[in-house]
Amino acid sequence: MNINPGELNKKIKIIFFEIEKDEEGFEKEKREHIVREPWAKVTRVSASEVMKSATEINLERCRFFVRYTSTEITNKMFVLYYGKYYQIEYVNNYGDSNEYMEIMATTGGM
Repeated sequence: MNINPGELNKKIKIIFFEIEKDEEGFEKEKREHIVREPWAKVTRVSASEVMKSATEINLERCRFFVRYTSTEITNKMFVLYYGKYYQIEYVNNYGDSNEYMEIMATTGGM
């Protein structure tokens, strides 16, 4: 799949949550930290792809293509897109070219 830079037309946020605990060790609040705010190409994973992978069908899966960055993005982070949080499943240096990154993520991760 070739990526046309003009297709990076959706603004997303890549974030992580820092959980603060009180003096007794209980969760007090989650603080959202923005890692990046890139433009992305967003595609939904088709039902047939979900069926082939034998994973849960009730989760919405998205593929986000963004420009490559040396900033570490991990599966402990989320993508915020149109008001929905998507748990990052994996990140791939697309084509090992250091030009684009493919981020696979699902809803229901929070």
